Amino acid sequence: MNSGTLKDILFSGAAVLALLTPFMIESASPVAAQTGSSPANTEEEERDERALLRADEVTNNEDEGIITASGNVELAQGDRVLLADTVTYNTNTDVATARGNVALVEPSGEVMFGEYVEITSDMKEAFVRDVRILLLDDTRIAADTAVRTSGNRTVFRQGVFSPCLPCEEDPDAAPLWQIKADRAIHDQEAQEMRYRNARLEFFGVPAFYTPYFSHADWTVDRKSGLLASEYGSEDFLGMYGKVPYYWVTGPTSDVTITPMYTQNQGLQLSTEFRKIFENGTLEATLSGTRADRIDSHGVLHEDQFRGHIDAMGRFDFSDTWRGGFDIRRASDESYPKVYNVDLRDEEQLYESRLFAERLEGRNYFSANAFAYQSLTDLVSTSRQPIVAPMLDWNHVSEPVWGSGYYELDANLLSLQREKGREVRRLSLSTAWNQPFMGPIGDVYTLRASLRTDGYWTDDHYPGTTAFDPQPSEGSDFTGRVFPQLSMEWRYPWVAQSEYFQQTFEPIVQAVAAPSFGNNDDIPNEDSLDVEFDDTNLFALNRFAGLDRVDKGSRIDFGMNYSFSTYSQFYSEAFIGKSYRFEENEDFSEGTGLRSKNSDYVGRVRIQPFRELDLLYRFRLDQEDLGFRQQEARFRAGIPEFRVTGSYLNFKETTESSRYGAREQVRISLSSQFTDHWRGRIYAQHDFENDYTPRAGANLIYEDECCTLYMGFERRRFRNREIQPEDTFGIRLSLKYLGAFGAEQGVGGRQSE
Repeated sequence: MNSGTLKDILFSGAAVLALLTPFMIESASPVAAQTGSSPANTEEEERDERALLRADEVTNNEDEGIITASGNVELAQGDRVLLADTVTYNTNTDVATARGNVALVEPSGEVMFGEYVEITSDMKEAFVRDVRILLLDDTRIAADTAVRTSGNRTVFRQGVFSPCLPCEEDPDAAPLWQIKADRAIHDQEAQEMRYRNARLEFFGVPAFYTPYFSHADWTVDRKSGLLASEYGSEDFLGMYGKVPYYWVTGPTSDVTITPMYTQNQGLQLSTEFRKIFENGTLEATLSGTRADRIDSHGVLHEDQFRGHIDAMGRFDFSDTWRGGFDIRRASDESYPKVYNVDLRDEEQLYESRLFAERLEGRNYFSANAFAYQSLTDLVSTSRQPIVAPMLDWNHVSEPVWGSGYYELDANLLSLQREKGREVRRLSLSTAWNQPFMGPIGDVYTLRASLRTDGYWTDDHYPGTTAFDPQPSEGSDFTGRVFPQLSMEWRYPWVAQSEYFQQTFEPIVQAVAAPSFGNNDDIPNEDSLDVEFDDTNLFALNRFAGLDRVDKGSRIDFGMNYSFSTYSQFYSEAFIGKSYRFEENEDFSEGTGLRSKNSDYVGRVRIQPFRELDLLYRFRLDQEDLGFRQQEARFRAGIPEFRVTGSYLNFKETTESSRYGAREQVRISLSSQFTDHWRGRIYAQHDFENDYTPRAGANLIYEDECCTLYMGFERRRFRNREIQPEDTFGIRLSLKYLGAFGAEQGVGGRQSE
């Protein structure tokens, strides 16, 4: 027998490898290294096989074939470390044993603790007593014993699983939630945890029992299986339940199938598909059912097909070309609201789009096709335009003749409807821009442009904005040539001191253009709504599209001002207006641009410190300075208490405005009570129509292992099938297990 008290002993070979844990990866075979590797590789692999052993005492009983290391044993190979009071290796049975305060540390940071460990040299079979495992994300597994077989299957007897951190005040207290089971099986090949006779406990109190339960393990990013179910109740649907199934169809694709059974309207099926390609992405959601439907005349139609599609694709064809599509369509305008399918806040229109675009250097080209579906009873879908195609080409030249440059723009549009006016348009524009600086630091920009438009129309009646005019004329052709000349002058003044900086910038723009260009034969499809504010005061065309031009000569002027310190304080203000040499009746009364003197437009923004930000925009009547348009947004507070909100007041709007006069306010109060608790109260009120479209409150708890959501919301829709509704919801999400929840609707969904 040989013995020693060396503190550090260098080992190599199977004796050391046998002490590695079930979580460690088997080292390269020495035979393979000798037969299939170069001498340099063999030497490197032999160094990787070596392990450093530290112990108070090491003995080698050659007669019995047992090597023993005792006293503060530390065995390290690469990034893996084994700690124990005693480690022995039996060369006859090829089994290594570690006793007393065993700790095994993986390179990934995972740690296993135990009192007694047995493991074979090939590491496929192992036994651990009083095992405790700490994973990298602080998930914990504990059991009386753990047995590893076949190298990829570990069975825990009387196991406990929990991703929750221990309580700081009382580490021995039960975690927020945990799973206890008579037997827990970790299948590494299937990446799954399975339980027999499992009990789900909250704070140590049993809440749920099942004879069998499984979930994906901590190594899984995606795995096929049932997702958390959802239950609820409301008047139109009755009691309902959803049980989604998630199906991984490939490395970069998946499908979620969600059947929803409703008490009053039968079964609805929804399918969501996602796919990532080398050059793009694809997402699509489809749903359908056979249910009752109330049409726009209030007539009930029983057992009708109802459904929707919401699909999106984006693709890069080359370094300069990209394209995609958005398809959003429903069987009827009420379906998205009735079944709560991916409807944006207060959305009243579905837009479908197919596009391709090219961007190279100073050239841009795009081809688009659009189709629209109304989601309200106020506008018929048959009157919505179908735009196919709409082609745009834009070119901006390199600087020529000093700092000057030219622009070229072309637009081709074809628009039709199921019934009503059809329009085809060709627009060509060229412009010369010449910026230069004056002798006192003032900045000038001279622009000269010429635009030519041609229109081919069907079923258009001159002078009307109606999409389906009665009477209407047949096919017709008209056009225009519209020149425009402008000069803009800016003179920024900067005043600085040791503590702050101020900037004053007067701006004046003179525009010369003929007083013609918008004849009655030219239809107006894209320039109906005009919102005059500080953002478009100096725009050469204040109309949104190309169908109308901002004719006549005018002068625009305004003043920019900003004040800031060198720390946090920042503020800015602007006010300006226009003077036109003759009235422009193409603008309606509500725009503030029809008379010679326009309304005053401006904005004020104040951000005294990071926790407060105020923005106010306004339009004042040019005669009595009364408010005609106001918009305010604010954000104030710290995470413990924060207020955000907005106010919108449009006293007068254009005759064709979809919304009419508006006055509404939105406000939200949120608070992060503690590290884990936060809450929010929100509301939206329409003063013009005296109703509250949306109001609610929610309370959220979130920590490392669970999220609890509780919420209440009252919603009002302008829809024949949906009336005011109160909704209560609760949802509990447990890490690795998924979410569980229910929703209860109270009030006014109409049924029959």
